[in-house]
Amino acid sequence: MGRLTFCKAMAVGTAAALATAGAAQAVTVVGAKSITVKNALPDYLQVAELLAFDFGGQNVALASNGGVATALSRYPIGEAPEGGPGEANDGVYPADFDYSATPVVPGVYHSAGAGPSEFLTITFSAATTLASVAIYGRGDCCETRDLYDVTIHGAAGEVLFTGRLDARTTGYDSVSFDRPVAGVPEPAAWTMMILGFGGAGVLLRRRPGAGRLLPA
Repeated sequence: MGRLTFCKAMAVGTAAALATAGAAQAVTVVGAKSITVKNALPDYLQVAELLAFDFGGQNVALASNGGVATALSRYPIGEAPEGGPGEANDGVYPADFDYSATPVVPGVYHSAGAGPSEFLTITFSAATTLASVAIYGRGDCCETRDLYDVTIHGAAGEVLFTGRLDARTTGYDSVSFDRPVAGVPEPAAWTMMILGFGGAGVLLRRRPGAGRLLPA
């Protein structure tokens, strides 16, 4: 096989490996820093609990593990602590709405308004590789609202995953991610390798033949 043909074959093989690596990485979530949940329907957002596990089995969304829950609004407005975003990562689930107006009774997060602007975000204490995410909906009422759009962001705000979880029938839904494969080059590394092989082919094609006798 000629040198140029060999380099072309290597570049084609590397490109195929890049496509395979990219497909595998589509189901991994590495460097996750936060999860944002919205109602996929034009209705109130209600979440009994959001769980996000790493591959060590730790729920990194949990408040006692450093997870911080924030939201656009809460219901009821200006009243007691029930319905606040902290209800969604307190570790108590399944749960109903807290009608008791006392913070010691577990409940669900409930937005004050309805529509696409309402959100619940849980930020982790550190970026992590996620194994799974689960959401529990409200247990005592209005299960038809519990259709969730989920977005996972990295530390720089980049989107790592988007998906939809449907807790309307069973009360919860979840999604699992693959463990990253050790030793597989990142897409950027594959790109550099392809460019390197291409450059090597150009050099080999332009290189003068070795062992020629120069005129005296």
